[in-house]
Amino acid sequence: MHQTGAMRIEIRQVEAGDWLRMKELRLRALADPVSEVAFGELYEDAVGYPDDVWRDRVHRTRTGETAATFVAVDADGTWIGMVTGVVEPAGEEAPKVPQVHLVGMYVVPEFRGAGVAEPLVGAFLDWVWERPEDVQRVRLWVHGENRRAEGFYRRLGFAPDGGTMPFRSALAHRMLLARPARSARRNGQL
Repeated sequence: MHQTGAMRIEIRQVEAGDWLRMKELRLRALADPVSEVAFGELYEDAVGYPDDVWRDRVHRTRTGETAATFVAVDADGTWIGMVTGVVEPAGEEAPKVPQVHLVGMYVVPEFRGAGVAEPLVGAFLDWVWERPEDVQRVRLWVHGENRRAEGFYRRLGFAPDGGTMPFRSALAHRMLLARPARSARRNGQL
């Protein structure tokens, strides 16, 4: 349980029975006006997915083997945020080092700026750095017009590495966070 000012939130990994709540929050995220500069998936596509797609997403991310989704839940049990990442092992194709790709991050509008995002991503990063395959970094893409997200990730230590790709109305910029030293992780600095 995390205390954010007067607000108490629970950060936890998704569980098997969470597929419907995950579907509802993901669709809310994709319907949000900021989704144009935040997600590659479109609401128009996702709303038509059969329930088995949502069950499969939760199944893949609840075990934490190759992917993980963490959710922020307020004191009333309402889901107010989520973050998802996928393990990308090193190989002949990119990436050259083991890494985790943060593929989705969302906090509902009424809780943005209320201290939910940092502990949510913090729980996700704890999972990343505890990976058995010695993950070397986390990567993500930020739309060039999503300054708020870019600033948030910079505060967490992510830095642009110069990689770009076309993304809807602008370029997306790749940001990386290198694996912290073991002493920094033990001391709760990351």
